[in-house]
Order: sequence, then C-alpha cells, then structure tokens
Amino acid sequence: MNNEEKILEVLEQVISRLDKVDSRLDKVDSRLDKVDSRLDKVDSRLDKVDSRLDKVDSRLDKMEADIETIKEDAAVTRTATNTLLDWAEKAEVQIRIPLYNKAE
Repeated sequence: MNNEEKILEVLEQVISRLDKVDSRLDKVDSRLDKVDSRLDKVDSRLDKVDSRLDKVDSRLDKMEADIETIKEDAAVTRTATNTLLDWAEKAEVQIRIPLYNKAE
C-alpha cells in the first residue's frame, strides 16, 4: 500500500466519522427546533399574560385615584358634619329645643 492509498483510507475514516457527527448534529438541531417551538408558545402565552396584567394595572391605578377622591370627600363630609353638630349644639342651647340625640 502506497502513501496515497493510506491517505485515502484515512480520509474515508474521517469522512465516516464526520457523517456520524453530522447525523448527531442533525438530531440535536431537530431537538432544538422543538424546544424553540415550545419557547415560542410560552412567549406567546406570556404576551397574553402581560396584556392582562397591563389591564389590571390600569384598573388598579383608576381604583387608587378613586379611593383618594373618596378619602378627600369623606374628610370634607366629616368636617361639614362636625360643623353642623357644633352649630346644632349651640342652637339648641339658645332655642332650648333638642335638635338631635347625642351618642353616649
């Protein structure tokens, strides 16, 4: 066997091994495609969740603003009620007629 034949034999062995590696890489590539497909589905679902959470955040922001308004209105009402009660106490002393029953 001369050098050219030996080189050819070694090259054939290398090619055979490379074919096996190629086959294994094709399997890995196929698996990665499946993983990529699953990740795309997960990403799509997460986009939907993000959209719903954005809506929830928006509603919560509106509720917080409404609650602040209610707190302010309650404070105004409380002050006005206390003012009316003070007036009623003073008025009933002067007119000598009870205007309301005090809580005990």
